[in-house]
Amino acid sequence: MNHYSHRGYMCNADGINTQCKVLAQSCPESLATKRYVKSCPMSKSAWNAAAEVMNCSAVKQSCASREEFVYHCLPNSYQNRLIEVCAIPTPITFPVCAEYNEGGNIVTENHFTDCQNYNPPCPNRYHSTEAYKYSECYNVGQSSTTSTTSKPTPLTENTFDVFTTRNNTILLIKTTTPLDLPTCSDAQHAQLSLSAIFVAGIFFPVLSILVLLCVYSKNVKESPKDETTHMV
Repeated sequence: MNHYSHRGYMCNADGINTQCKVLAQSCPESLATKRYVKSCPMSKSAWNAAAEVMNCSAVKQSCASREEFVYHCLPNSYQNRLIEVCAIPTPITFPVCAEYNEGGNIVTENHFTDCQNYNPPCPNRYHSTEAYKYSECYNVGQSSTTSTTSKPTPLTENTFDVFTTRNNTILLIKTTTPLDLPTCSDAQHAQLSLSAIFVAGIFFPVLSILVLLCVYSKNVKESPKDETTHMV
């Protein structure tokens, strides 16, 4: 049986079904405390000082006790912004970076990061409130993988069928469906085509009218000469 964690769950897979137990806990009130910052504390003393300023224990919430609703400063799921937030702490059970997932209002693991070769490296298990120890996890805006390919990863939609057993074990069965989304180039081509049709619909009628006016004006000017010639 394979063991792995996924977005706040510790899962056991036997090749047919997957059984998962909750490690991380979502909290809707957490999102209201979120704020984007340019940098995060990189030492225990700086982390504690920032935690005092944010005063998470004073936030009204029904997710956890006051002691369990604590300060975090973490990258977001896209690894492009840093977030200060009050949230329920999570054990990070792999050598990966911690993140704050805004969609789930949850502190969890980012499995697109492999920080075991960082300086300093992440251990196999650590607490989310100790994320400041692994400074390279905070290099947001840069690629967090070792792949050199420039092709984007296809977007997929993950669907989970959730079942709860009597011993509070969550059974997840996941299916992955590719998302057929329009690309930027498709949208640009469509917009250019509509613009061309619109311009053509105005330009050619106007041009035709101008040509007719020119011909008519020329005929009017030549008419008196023709009459004078006939009289002579």
